[in-house]
Amino acid sequence: MAQPIEVPSVEYKKAMFSVNLITEIVDSGDTDEATLRIKEQNQAHLVVILAKDFWTNEDLTPLQNAVNL
Repeated sequence: MAQPIEVPSVEYKKAMFSVNLITEIVDSGDTDEATLRIKEQNQAHLVVILAKDFWTNEDLTPLQNAVNL
């Protein structure tokens, strides 16, 4: 089965969903295990996305910042 074509604009929108979720979790101050696991999973997702080589002129700063929250 062929791999789907990754479109930077679509991947960026997906990544921003993770950025917003991570920011919301940090801002809420939630520290329960389930919430922290969700935060860590989304940060791991961003690490994978940032490693992609298809980025052109997208501002990756919000993604990088969310990984470090």
